Amino acid sequence: MVSTSVVLLGTAAFCLIILSVFLSKSQQRCIADWNVLVWATLDEFRGYLGTKRLFKIVLEDSPPITALATMGCFVGGLFGMSTFGVIFAFGLCALLGGILVNENVAFLQPRVAILLWLYGSIALVALVGFFQSVRMLGLSVAAVIAACILIILLIVEFVIRRLAEYQKGPLIAFSLLVAAAASFLKALGY
Repeated sequence: MVSTSVVLLGTAAFCLIILSVFLSKSQQRCIADWNVLVWATLDEFRGYLGTKRLFKIVLEDSPPITALATMGCFVGGLFGMSTFGVIFAFGLCALLGGILVNENVAFLQPRVAILLWLYGSIALVALVGFFQSVRMLGLSVAAVIAACILIILLIVEFVIRRLAEYQKGPLIAFSLLVAAAASFLKALGY
């Protein structure tokens, strides 16, 4: 871990020195302009995410409320899926068993017909509840994914803004990118 960090920092410093020496002022300015373009694109993407309903919920509510609601949806979704799944299985088995036991379904006694209708409605309601639980579970997972995306975007935005404030910031960013690529290639064994 430490040796990888040392390789990364050494490669970054080497790339920074190389870029400072070999790049002309216009090329350095081009890298700085690219940095501003990336910064603007991130702002636009963040604004776009702010218009989506799920991302609004994550951005507007306080983090503890969002975390508790997400955990509640996740646990409720899992519990609902298992409960409604078992009820659906029993209702469907009872319905199919009742149909198979009565050979002539056209001439059923009213009590048996009502019982089969009841088993079918139980299975149908349980199936709807199962799909609602899947939806609740999916929304909780989507909220966690949205929060992770927003956290990553906030970190990237913070780093880009700090680098943009520094005069040699774009060169440092570019050298870190090259250093990360070199470390990645070294880790792969190239």
